[in-house]
Amino acid sequence: MALRKKNITKSLKQEVIKPYCSGTKTEAELLSFIRSALRSKWLRWKPRGDCIAENSRPYVYVEGGNKRQKKEVLCNLCNNWFPVSKIEVDHYPVEAGSIRGFDDIGPFCKRLFAETKNLRTVCKSCHSVHTYASKNKISFEDARRQKLIIALNNKSITQLKKDYEIPLTIKKKSDIVAYIKEKYLHD
Repeated sequence: MALRKKNITKSLKQEVIKPYCSGTKTEAELLSFIRSALRSKWLRWKPRGDCIAENSRPYVYVEGGNKRQKKEVLCNLCNNWFPVSKIEVDHYPVEAGSIRGFDDIGPFCKRLFAETKNLRTVCKSCHSVHTYASKNKISFEDARRQKLIIALNNKSITQLKKDYEIPLTIKKKSDIVAYIKEKYLHD
C-alpha cells in the first residue's frame, strides 16, 4: 500500500521547467543569480566606500583591544563605534529592495547603486533590527524587543541562568524567559 501511494505522489509532481542558462535555471534562480552578481559589484561601489570613510575615525588602541585594527566606524542608529568588519552600509531613506521579475532589474540597480547621501553606516545588530522592523512594519524599539525575545528563546536554560540572575525556584524555560522579559524588558 505504501509503495502505491509513493508512486501516485511521484506521478503528480510537475516537472520544473528551466528555460534559462542552457536549461539549468528557473526564472527565480536566474534572478537570484543576477541579484547576487549586482550585490557583489556594489561592494566595490565608490560611494559605498566614501560612506564608510566619512563615518570612520582612526582607532586608538586600549588595553585588551585589537592591535591590528586601523579604524573604527560610527553606527548611525546606536551612535557607537565598531570595527569595519562589524559595520554594514544601509540604503536610507529608500532601501535597495529586491528583484521579483525582469522588469525590476533596472529600478533595483538605480536604488542599489545609490550616491553617498542615500547611504548610512550601521552596525550589524542595528541593521538586523532595522530590517526586521521594516519587514514587520513595527517601530525600531518593538523590533529590538522582539528580536531579543527570539534570541532568549534560542538559548539553553544553562546559558540563560549564566547570563541573567535567575531565582533558583524558576526551572522551566518558558518561566525563565517570562522572568527576564518582566525584569529587563519592562516599558
